[in-house]
Parts: sequence; structure tokens; C-alpha cells
Amino acid sequence: MELNRRQTYLSILAAGIVICLLYQSIWIFSRTTTAEIYSVYIPKSGSNTKASWMNASYTINYDKYYGSYLIDGFDVNKRFFKIRYLIFNPNISRSDNFVSSWGVVIVFFIIWTIITSIVFIRKDIVSDGAVFIFQKHSPFIRIRNNVIEDYDEHDIENQQLDETQHALKLKLQSEAIAAPAGNIKASVYKYNPNAIGIIIVYVFFFFWFWISVLTLSFSYPQIFIFGAIMIFVPPYVKYTRNQAFKMEIPDEGSLVFSPNGIWYKGNMFELEAIESVVVYLESFRGFEYRDRVTTGNIKTISNGDNNKISFRYKGEVSDLIFILNNARDYWAFKNMMTNWAQRGINVYLQKVFEDDFIIQEMVHFQV
Repeated sequence: MELNRRQTYLSILAAGIVICLLYQSIWIFSRTTTAEIYSVYIPKSGSNTKASWMNASYTINYDKYYGSYLIDGFDVNKRFFKIRYLIFNPNISRSDNFVSSWGVVIVFFIIWTIITSIVFIRKDIVSDGAVFIFQKHSPFIRIRNNVIEDYDEHDIENQQLDETQHALKLKLQSEAIAAPAGNIKASVYKYNPNAIGIIIVYVFFFFWFWISVLTLSFSYPQIFIFGAIMIFVPPYVKYTRNQAFKMEIPDEGSLVFSPNGIWYKGNMFELEAIESVVVYLESFRGFEYRDRVTTGNIKTISNGDNNKISFRYKGEVSDLIFILNNARDYWAFKNMMTNWAQRGINVYLQKVFEDDFIIQEMVHFQV
């Protein structure tokens, strides 16, 4: 039997449902009885009448059995509660309530679904064209046509453009070639005073939180609420797009590339004294493109802040990560590096995107 990727995915989910139903069908052969609690585990932060786990005994046909049970909100002062046991094996039992009856099944199916979805949604594990072959002899399952693509590539499309798209493409190509190699204002990151203040407050909050946890001053809801805040704050100030709270913000105009060298925060690095330059050129701020990821294509907007330059000046090496503000600055910087190389500077330029790909994506999103 052969199944494609989608059919196999749905079949595995169906198999999970069948397993859950088979498990539940066993409990058709069960009966209920009353169990007596002989010990309980009471959380230190809970009240005296709430128990998480309890040990109880019950008698079936003059034989005594023991078990541990999780009962949400059960009043342990009652001492007795109802359980359900298997007729053919009375030693196996569970509380006769919804949580014990369906909780395990629901959790199992959720985990089953998540793991299966991760395997099949990611196209670097199972490709679109994969075919699963199920057979009676070993190997019982084979996969055919499971070709894993390189998702770091950026495809240049061969498609027919309409008149508007073609005109825009020609315009962008001419701008890329003719971009003036004059002064190019770029930016580097600086630390945001607002974010520094947040981190200072966070440090005090961090120690207060753990001291409160260790001294059992918090209830469970308080632990979850304050714990969520503690986990949320660092990634927020790191990755938020809100410039008021972001840890690092652009220091506008602090870096200038010119035909005569590099200006950086008032320091001039003359081109004649620059011995070599290594550039990793990614993109510019606001560049939109279709990124091929393991789950398909997504629209990505670049921050333009992953450009790197390393240059040797009078024997000393300086490394900078800089931001280009727009496409004009991107083409001008690229042309400037060509100009530097023509003037005898040893320039090594590595680009993330081909020029044709950048123009293609600009046409796609601007038209």
C-alpha cells in the first residue's frame, strides 16, 4: 500500500484516535466500588482540605488492593471516594471522574498530534513528494522520493512579467548600476537608556521572585503570573520592534562610508591607510522577500542590521555591524566597494542575496 505525505499524516492521526479508543474500550469491562483513603499528600502551599495525591485501599471479593489516585479538589475529610477497576484485573483501577477517565487519553493524543505535526509539517524531514510504502515483509515501511531541498537558497524566478512589472524591473536595474558612490550614512546599534532602566528593575525583580519562591511566599497562581513576567521581559527588550523599549537602537548617522574612507563617531579612517576590507552584505532596512522555510514560503521583512564590515587600518582590525537605511544606500555601498577595489584596496565582498533576487522581490512587493 502506498500513501502520499498528506494521506500518511492523516492516517497517523487516525491511528492515535484508534489507540485512544481501544484504551477506553478496555474500561467497558469494569465496575465501580468505594475506596478508603489511608494517606494523602497535601501541598505545603495548599489548604488542609485539598489533596494532590492520595493512597487508598479497596476490597474486591474479599481481596484487598491498593492504589494511588489524583483527584482534583477532592475533600479528603470524607475518607471515601468511588473508583473504577477492571473486572479481569482488579489491581488496575482509577478514580471514577472525568479527569482520571479522559485526562490521560487527551494528553496522549495532544502529544501524539504535536510530534506527528512537527515531523510532517517541516519539509526538511518529510518532503512534499515523499511516498510511504507499507508492506508485509521487512522493512515494513519505506519512504520513496523523500528529497530534502536546501532551504537556504533564494530562487530567482523565470516568469513572464506584465508591462508594469517589466518597467519597474528596468528602473531598479538602472538604479542599481547608477547608484552614486558618494557619502553613505549608515548606523550602528547603541544601548537604549529606557531598556537599561528596565533591566535594572528586572534584576531586583529576579532576586525577589526566587527568594519568594524558596520561602514559599507565593501561591501557585502567583508563581505562574510572576514567572511568566520573569521569562517574558528579557526576550521582549531583545526582540521587540518598539524602539522605546528595545535594548539596542540605531545610532543614526554615526557611521559614514565615503570615497575617502570611513567616518565612525568622529574618527576618520583614511582610505589610503586601509589595508584590507572584508564585508558581509545582507540587505537594507525594510527589504521584503519570500523566504523559503521548512513549512513553505513566508514573507520576511529585513531590519537591514545584519551587515558586517571588518577592516585593517594601520595594522589594527576593526569590526562593525551596521544598518543600511534603504535600497539606494545598498546599491551605493556595493558600488563603493567596487570603487575601493579599483583604487587598490583589497576588498572581499560576500553577499547574502543576488542582485537579481533583490530586484525580483522588490518588483513582486512594490507592484
